[in-house]
Amino acid sequence: MCRRGQGDSPQAQAIARALSTKLQEMKHKIQTAVVDRVVEDFVDITTPLKQFTDSVLAPEGTPGREQAFDNRAA
Repeated sequence: MCRRGQGDSPQAQAIARALSTKLQEMKHKIQTAVVDRVVEDFVDITTPLKQFTDSVLAPEGTPGREQAFDNRAA
């Protein structure tokens, strides 16, 4: 429409408003998805911390002790 000189027409302005609205909706959905993913990834911080603490306090040679150290990097 801009190339045809109709960039200021009511139709072009309506399209621009609709695009702006859709972009705001998309921005909101992306932000929600990112926040949901972060919450999902970090919702349970106590279990890995407890496993790590239990492993540190367990005597050397205890079965599974070293596995907790290997899993913390994952």
